[in-house]
Amino acid sequence: MRSSIEKWCSVFNRKIRTEINRRCSKYGLHEANFFYLIIVDEHPGISQNYLIQTIQREQSIVTKHINHLVADGWLRKDVAKNDRRKNELFLTQKGRDVIPVLDHIMEDISHESVAGLTDNEAKMLENLLEKAAKTYDV
Repeated sequence: MRSSIEKWCSVFNRKIRTEINRRCSKYGLHEANFFYLIIVDEHPGISQNYLIQTIQREQSIVTKHINHLVADGWLRKDVAKNDRRKNELFLTQKGRDVIPVLDHIMEDISHESVAGLTDNEAKMLENLLEKAAKTYDV
């Protein structure tokens, strides 16, 4: 019998991404870039390389999204004081202003996405997804 893990992960992911896009579109954000703002809010001054490692995406994709967020006024890049070859990322005022909205969107979607599960099942799902994702860490 074939495993359907990939199918259900894909369906679940698609539904969540669609909902994020629907709710973030009025702010000019989408599922591929809103999370960058959340991470930079949690880690002001994060280097772009560390961000790439954190979200496990290709450098070219992260660079493209960061450049768009900078151009649109959500983020700013500062040259690191201790290493002029590195950039540090910070939220602009526009970015800081949207964080409470993004937090609310994330919280709502997180609750809605597991509404059919008990609290224990929802926590177990989160733990299992994290554990499964970490099997690919090298």
